[in-house]
This record gives sequence, structure tokens and C-alpha cells, in this order.
Amino acid sequence: FCNMFSKVFFCGKIVLKRFCDPRGEIMKKKLAIICCFIILFFVVAFLWWNTPTTFLKSTEAGEIHSIQVRNGHNGNMYEISNPDDIQYIVNNIQSQSFEKDGVSLFRMGTWFTLTFCDKEGKIITKFVINSDDTIRKDPLFYKTDEEALQNIINYLNEMEKTMDSK
Repeated sequence: FCNMFSKVFFCGKIVLKRFCDPRGEIMKKKLAIICCFIILFFVVAFLWWNTPTTFLKSTEAGEIHSIQVRNGHNGNMYEISNPDDIQYIVNNIQSQSFEKDGVSLFRMGTWFTLTFCDKEGKIITKFVINSDDTIRKDPLFYKTDEEALQNIINYLNEMEKTMDSK
């Protein structure tokens, strides 16, 4: 067994000597590689966190057949299927760039929950409008500099009133 071990490892003494180098050169190399991976991880995480997000970026308004809306203040639910209404909402959402703002897990409360569905009824995406500048798409909050979501909130409130009067 020892002979085989020596032959496999190109003369066992040399391998053992390199592994147990008293100067620790191999251990220093391993530590340097580990440090490089840790630094790389933090750089990638930093870039990911600071990269703006655009919701519905790769989705055309024509691909969306309906938007299911739930008002978190009163629990009312309704569906938007008019293509002009869908176009307005999608364009307003797509026109904004959002930055990650924090972790949303285990936090309660919603204003409007929007579920975008295709013609087959499959969910394309789902997120929550929490305020006039914040969207929640678990596990994160996303904030925009402008109060651009206020237009959508007003639009959804008006649509809810028209749905209630029918």
C-alpha cells in the first residue's frame, strides 16, 4: 500500500514535504485564494445591490391579459382586463427605475397587490405597491426617487370606485 501511495503521489516524501512546508507557503497561497473569493463575493454583492431594477422590463403590455388587484386597505379585489388600462399601468411601472431598499420578509401591510396574468391565466409576475415610492417584491423592498407610483395609486383607486359602482 505504501509503495502504491508513493507512486501515485510522485514520491510521497516530496508531496508530504510540500504539504507540511515549515515556511507555510502552501497555506499562505490557500489563505490568499480564500481571501480573494471573499473579496470577490462582496464586490459582486455590492454591485448587485446597487444595480437599479425595472419591473416588467422584459414584458410587453400586449402579453398581459389581465391584472388582478387587491386593495390592502379594505380587502376589495377586482380585475383589470381593458388593454388601455393595462397599457397605462405597465408603462408607468416600466418608466421607473427602482433601487433595493431593504429586506421585506416578515413585514406586513400592503396598499395594492398587483398580479399580472397572461392569456392562459398564468402569473407573469406579482408585487405589492406599498406607498407612492415603494414596491415590495419578496424578499426585498424597492424604492424610487420620485413619487411616480402615486399616478398608479390614484388610477387604481379611481378604477376601484368605478368597479364598486357597477
